[in-house]
Amino acid sequence: MNESGHLEAPAEPRPTPDQPGRFRSIRSQMIAGFVLLFVPILLLLEFFSISGIPLTDWKGFQGIEIEQGFRYLDLVADTKKERLQRWLEDRKGDAHIIAHNPLLVQNLRLLQEGSARESTSKELLEMLQRVQQTYAIYSWIEIADLREGVTLVSTRAPNKKGRIDLEWFKTAPRLNETASIHLSRDATNTNGLLHIVHPITTDEGQTIALLILTADSEAQFGPLMHTGDGLGTRGEAFLFDKNLAILTHLKHPLPDGRIAQPLHDRLQTPPALLAISGREGTMDSLDYRGRPVLAAYRHIPFEQDREWGFVVQMDREETLGFLNYEIRIVLMISATALLLLLTLAWWMSSRLSRPIIQLSRVAEQFSQGDMNIRSHLNERNEIGFLSNTFDRMADTVQRTMGHLAEQTQQLNRALERQQQHQAIQEKVLQLSRVLVSARGLKDLLALGLDALLTDTRSQVGAIYIRDEEQESQFNLAHAIGMDQQDHLRAYLHDMEGGVGRAIQHKGPYILEEIPPDTPFLHPTIAGDGVPRTIMHIPLIFQERVLGVLVLASLEAMSHDVTEFLKVGQSLFSMALADALSHARTERMAEKLQQSNHELEASNQELQAQSRQLREQTAELHHQTEELRQQARELELKQRQVEKADRLKSEFLSNMSHELRTPLNSVLTLSQLMISKGVGKNPAKEREYLTVIERNGRQLLNLINDILDLSKIESGQMELTPVDMDPADTVARVIETVRPLAESKGLTLTLHTEPVPSIHCDEDKVRQILLNLLSNAIKFTSKGEVELGLSRDGGQLIFWVRDSGPGIAPEHWESIFNAFTQVDGSASRHHEGTGLGLTISRKLADMIGGRIQVQSTPGHGSTFTLILPIQPREATLPIRNHRIAPPLETAPSRILVVDDNEVARLQIRSVLEDTGYEVIETSGGMEALAALDQGEIPALVILDLMMPGMDGFEVVHQLRAQPRTAHLPILVLTAKELNTGERGMLIRNRVEELIQKGRLNRDQLLTCIRNLLADPKTVPPHATRAHPAASPVLIVEDKADNLLALTAILDDLGHSYITAGNGREAIDKTRSFKPGLVLMDMQLPIMNGFDATRSIKGDPAIKGIPVIAVTASAMKGDQERMIAAGCDDYISKPIDLTRLSTLMNKWLPARHE
Repeated sequence: MNESGHLEAPAEPRPTPDQPGRFRSIRSQMIAGFVLLFVPILLLLEFFSISGIPLTDWKGFQGIEIEQGFRYLDLVADTKKERLQRWLEDRKGDAHIIAHNPLLVQNLRLLQEGSARESTSKELLEMLQRVQQTYAIYSWIEIADLREGVTLVSTRAPNKKGRIDLEWFKTAPRLNETASIHLSRDATNTNGLLHIVHPITTDEGQTIALLILTADSEAQFGPLMHTGDGLGTRGEAFLFDKNLAILTHLKHPLPDGRIAQPLHDRLQTPPALLAISGREGTMDSLDYRGRPVLAAYRHIPFEQDREWGFVVQMDREETLGFLNYEIRIVLMISATALLLLLTLAWWMSSRLSRPIIQLSRVAEQFSQGDMNIRSHLNERNEIGFLSNTFDRMADTVQRTMGHLAEQTQQLNRALERQQQHQAIQEKVLQLSRVLVSARGLKDLLALGLDALLTDTRSQVGAIYIRDEEQESQFNLAHAIGMDQQDHLRAYLHDMEGGVGRAIQHKGPYILEEIPPDTPFLHPTIAGDGVPRTIMHIPLIFQERVLGVLVLASLEAMSHDVTEFLKVGQSLFSMALADALSHARTERMAEKLQQSNHELEASNQELQAQSRQLREQTAELHHQTEELRQQARELELKQRQVEKADRLKSEFLSNMSHELRTPLNSVLTLSQLMISKGVGKNPAKEREYLTVIERNGRQLLNLINDILDLSKIESGQMELTPVDMDPADTVARVIETVRPLAESKGLTLTLHTEPVPSIHCDEDKVRQILLNLLSNAIKFTSKGEVELGLSRDGGQLIFWVRDSGPGIAPEHWESIFNAFTQVDGSASRHHEGTGLGLTISRKLADMIGGRIQVQSTPGHGSTFTLILPIQPREATLPIRNHRIAPPLETAPSRILVVDDNEVARLQIRSVLEDTGYEVIETSGGMEALAALDQGEIPALVILDLMMPGMDGFEVVHQLRAQPRTAHLPILVLTAKELNTGERGMLIRNRVEELIQKGRLNRDQLLTCIRNLLADPKTVPPHATRAHPAASPVLIVEDKADNLLALTAILDDLGHSYITAGNGREAIDKTRSFKPGLVLMDMQLPIMNGFDATRSIKGDPAIKGIPVIAVTASAMKGDQERMIAAGCDDYISKPIDLTRLSTLMNKWLPARHE
């Protein structure tokens, strides 16, 4: 195509292509393509179907056939192994039955002893012949003498005795009770012999002879190895020993032509080596003839140091024989298919090639320039579609050639515009580099104006900058190309001439067609030139005109220059704004530096004054803060004192009321009995005494609660964390309060879920739950009380729900205050100190938990104790127990006799956790029967009140029998014992008695370990012999307490002497040598601690037991008493049962 857009003929026409050769035609190539494509595919399919596909699970028909062969061999091998092992076990069983025949053993002993040898030998022979007929598989049976190594009896040679020279016979004396199997070669033929040997022993276990059952190994093993195998004509199975010697004949001769001899020839095939090494499996290998086979090998360990193996094999060629036939059939079918494929390819290629050749001729003429030629093929197929398409293409090519000429011209114009735009961009980039390289305003104006003159082909240029004081005036800043004094104005106004037009339009203003008589001339070497174009460009930055750029050129201004100035205007404006800003900054810096010098002098003086003022201000501020802090501390202390006074007054008021109420009843009734005398109205006096005793106990409970609260508040309450089972704890707690609930007609229900054990103080948890349950029962008149245990994430939830009157929300917090009840009026219906919930909440805080309450008036209340499953062990100090450590030797057996199953469960749990072995019985008769039939336990824990035979009768029966006369007995009872019952227990040497309902774990374990103590660990005074009627010394300075103690001792039948202070106690102890000292610790002249130290420091009387009698219940009191030398202690008010138990423990036995 030329520049005008017309087509041109090619300079040299392309040569006409040659006609395709015979082997380059479509027909030849299609036939060859079909052959090259389908023949390899067919061959690969045949190969893969036979041999499998590499790197996949498809193994081909050959692999499948081999795998099936291996599976069949595995089945045959396992069957033969099982059959062979079962056969060997049967033969051992035969030998075992025969060798243990009593008649055989008896005759054999007679034969060896020499009694009737001939008849005995004959009888043995007949017996063995009958056995041989019964077991027809044995060739002969014989009995050999171990001592002489000769045959005693043999069915093989009845009248011949010979020495047994077989190698295996040397080990016969070391044979055990089981049968063994041995092999040897038969000298008469090539077969091997199988010997089943079993020792014949007497009832005393002495081996006297050997029973030998001999059979032909080939006759026995041959059927096992070759029967029903289905291994083909060349397959076989053979058996061998650990030395690889064959045990049966082989199916084929050896490579050297010999027939293999059993127990002589050895096989070194790979399957045999693997089998004798203890391995089992299948493999593709060579047999003993060197032929490829499929083999399965098995290992048979049947005796120590004796092991066999066998191999089952099939000929590989025979296994794959049918597959080879199938392969030949497939190859014939493939060849036939290939021939049909070639014929089809030839026919199809001929049909396709004719129209294609015709179409190619038309295309050749069209390529040579004949645009009017068409193919006009009427084929109704793809060739016809191709012909029509070619014709339409030829039409389209004709039309397209005309369009291409027009589009070429448009592309040329676009290219020119693109080149112009690129040239403008290069000039802008060059201007940008010049402006960036400028240093300062003057440098920027000089370099920038010079670059603009060059890029716009201008000869004169000037830059005017707006005056900072007169905004409407622009001063000349820089000019190039003319003398500024002769031809350039020093300033311009913003509204005059071209400057005003440029500022108004905010773009370049170009002045053209300048008249020749203009005074603005440009001098050149040839004369003055008249400019053809003057341009005014405003320099605007952020909507503010900074200056005006004026250019004059001797040439007309082109479009490229105009576009360049539009872009260059913004670049020059930004650079000028930055330079002006920098110049202003430098001027301000110079002024500021001058001002700083002036201020520096005065600043030094001011700094000195300021420093002095800051020091004075800081001192005043510090004094003010100290005064404020002191005022706050005084105010806080004042509030604390006022709160403490208020709480103290409230506490004393409440405690005074709670103490006075029961004390009033005690004093009033006591005065009434004193004024009226005693003995006049016994029933009424008993009622008075009951009231006095009940109020006294109420006072004791109140004091105990106050002491507990005091211990908690002062931090003296200690915790004993143990691994506890929460389900067991709630079960014991609910059984404790069940009698109280049943007495009020309430239903008591327990709800538990599976929860884990926790590490916590179990006694404190039990005390909290008992307080919550007791409150629920006390405030519930009818309905039910529920105790529940569940788990919520990492927390245990104990909840107590009742159907009582409920609590209003405003009282939910106040009920946890000391001496507080919701019904606090004088006419309230429920008794109590009001300390239970206070103590419970504080105990919950101590063990890392919390107590919550939810209640609705009239619908009952729910109290919830929440404990973490893993409490903070750092907050649980470990108490220093005085209980003996856990058992380190064999656990003692303890018999628990109680008709209450819950009580037995509680006691068992405590004892088994500590390491004791527990035996349970539910009644007296059952306990006596267990003692008569079994081993005597170390201790008996006995309940007194049981149906049938009660505990008193059990004690009497135990002491009446020599086996149990000295058996320690610990009595647990809820019964208040009278003098006769207590005396009966004392006479029967019951060492310990614990009141039910007051039992805790530590007390129970202490009593048990004291009773089970080793005699060597008992203190010296416990084994001393005292006079039969040693009195008890009572050391007490209070007359009332002394009267109570003497009354108790009178009731128990003990004699006593008294002392009023510690000094008198020491003197009377030395004088009277009492059997026991009851020592009050708070005494005049000399206190009980010093008196006890003096007694224990005197060798003559240090063996006398001293029991401390104290009203102190604070932390460390018990340790101080023990440290002073006291052997035991009892708290005031004195519990009759506890005192009786201690006296029975420490007083020497009295003669009846």
